[in-house]
Order: sequence, then C-alpha cells, then structure tokens
Amino acid sequence: MRDLLFVKYRALGDSLIGLGALAFVREREERRIVYAIPAWIVPLYRYLETPADVVMPLALESVQGWIESARQQWGKIERIHEFHQNGRSALFCRMLAMAKGARYTFYNHHKTQYAPSVKRDLIGVGAEGGIDHLQYTPEVKVRKSAWESISREMARDIEQWSGAILLGVSATRDTKMWPLEYYKDLVLAVLQRDGASKFIIPLSDSKRDLEIAERISTLGFPKGAVKILKVALEFIPLYFSKAKLFIGNDSGLKHLAVALNIKTISFFGPEAPLEWHPYDEHLHPYFYVEGLRCRTLQAHFCGKDICAHHSCLRSITVRELLLLLEME
Repeated sequence: MRDLLFVKYRALGDSLIGLGALAFVREREERRIVYAIPAWIVPLYRYLETPADVVMPLALESVQGWIESARQQWGKIERIHEFHQNGRSALFCRMLAMAKGARYTFYNHHKTQYAPSVKRDLIGVGAEGGIDHLQYTPEVKVRKSAWESISREMARDIEQWSGAILLGVSATRDTKMWPLEYYKDLVLAVLQRDGASKFIIPLSDSKRDLEIAERISTLGFPKGAVKILKVALEFIPLYFSKAKLFIGNDSGLKHLAVALNIKTISFFGPEAPLEWHPYDEHLHPYFYVEGLRCRTLQAHFCGKDICAHHSCLRSITVRELLLLLEME
C-alpha cells in the first residue's frame, strides 16, 4: 500500500494548523500518512503524537538542502498534496511526484476565498465546503515515553513550573506584538491578586528574542515569578502541557497551546483573526480592534514590520484583559 505525503512548507504555526486536515484524512484512510515540513520545525514533534505516522524534514533554502531532502527515504507514494502551494516547494513536489510516479495535488490559498486556515486545508484534502472546521481543531499529545527520555533535572523543573501562565510575548514581526510593558503590568496585576501565580516566557536564540530577553531584564519583570524558558524546541511541548493558560500574540506557540488543549487568550493587531484563529472563540477568546482603516489600505491585512502608532495593539489595555480573566 502506497503512502500519502502531505507537504506544508510554511511556519511553525502553519504546521500545527495542518494537523486538522490530517485528522480528517486519518478517519478515512488506512494508508501511512507522511507529513513533510521545514526541517527546523521537525524537532517540535519528537515527543508528540499526531495524526501523521511520520514527520519528515524539508530544507529547500539551499542546493545542499534540496539534495538532502531528495535523498530521504520517501518510500512508495500514491499522492503528494501540498497544503499551501508556493514556488520552491511546488517545484520539489512536482519533481518528487515524477520520480515516484505519484499524483501531485495542491491548494493555492492565494487564489481562493479568504477563510479560516483549517477550513482551507480541509477543503484541499477533499472535505465539503460546508464542513464545520471546529470539529478538526488540531490536536497533539505528549508521548508517555517523553517523560522517560528527559533528565531528572528537567523533569523537576517542569513540575516546579506546572500550572504556570504562558506568556507568548514574541512574534514574527514587531507589529504583531502586544507591548512588552503591558505584559509586565499584567504580571504585576495578577501577582497582586494571587501571589502564588507563576509565568513562563518561552524565547529562542533568535536575534529578536534575544532583544526581547534584554528588554524583559530592563523592564524589571519579577524574577521569582517569571521563568524565561530557553530549551531545545522538542522540549517546549513538555513545559506547555503542564501550563494552565496561554496569553500572547498570534504566533506558532499559540497554535501549539491550542493543539495541547490549553486555554488561550490571543492578541491580534495587523491581521484579522478570521484566517489565523480558526478556533472556538469561547475556548480561545481574543482581542481585536475592528474598523481600523490603516489595516486594510493595501490588502486585507497590514504587512508592516514597524508602525509608529501601533494603535491596533496598543489600544488593547491590561484592564480589559484582567476583566476577561475575572469572567473565566
């Protein structure tokens, strides 16, 4: 029996969103499902159970990456489907399809109606247009074997920070980030109400996140109550799985929290939630300022990296968030 290969050469959050469509396929297929995503994201899935049988790395940013991707043990493939077609990955998929005698299909999001991303992926794999995409909210679980694979020191650290509030302060661009000083005010306000509260801020070694870490130090976040989490990507889900809440920007880590069945509260600024928050709004509420003319001057979203006034997110206050937390 030949494999089904699904490709999503996009960002971390996109790879998680694609799991909803894989779950749809899993219900209908007994064949092995292979999920190909950017190589740097693959470690995230090391300790996670997903609808895919295998998660394969793709590295298409260099000639060497193409060679390594092509040399992988792809096995016999019946169909290659690309969730979000783009030029580089489309060429690779076509070449692999020719080599394997497989059928290549794709879904071009740019040529279709603006819609929730999970729903577009579902339609791409054959679901009817009227399908309720909320039934296919991405889900992952931490493998039981994960807890046997980590060090005792890490296991103790995860347990110590169990029940923490995750703060997703980073994002792919500055305009998608709720002001860092607002996060500090939020932490102080929550601690004033419950001194036992604890917070985890996951950061990477990227230039942006290193700058954020420096600003956190400068702003004076309370050290005892806040942990700056810098661990390898494969360990992030283990810490997340023990958290009680995610509050943060629309980012890949928000989608990970959703997939781990953690309640989330998100901030949307330059991009509307319709497309990138395809989740139940009661379980995963969000803040979004409607009707900003500057947001749609050139497209259905604002593509700026930096904005002088940043009113889309600066106008969302800590008080509003605290009121929402009181209602939960």
